[in-house]
Amino acid sequence: MVRKLLSTDGPTGGRAYVARALDGATRVLMHELDALEGHWVELRERLAVAREASGVAALVRAQLDLLPETRARLALDQRERRALLHSWLTDLRYDSLSSPVERVP
Repeated sequence: MVRKLLSTDGPTGGRAYVARALDGATRVLMHELDALEGHWVELRERLAVAREASGVAALVRAQLDLLPETRARLALDQRERRALLHSWLTDLRYDSLSSPVERVP
């Protein structure tokens, strides 16, 4: 089925499908790069807090104080990732269903 959708024999030539697939992949990649940047920012923040800690108890307390912020950021990243993947797959599915190219069993 995918091979038929991507073939250049049909009236659309499969180019629209490939363009949508690449657009969705680009959006997911940009989100993942943004999430990775968030990880690095948080790591630098945690290292700065660790350097300023006066002892082990202060270090543990400071790191525990950062956990809710970390959990919220990770949850937001996951929700955004799911929404992006869902919209990407829905877009591809809709495009493949509305494509004038014949289905091959």
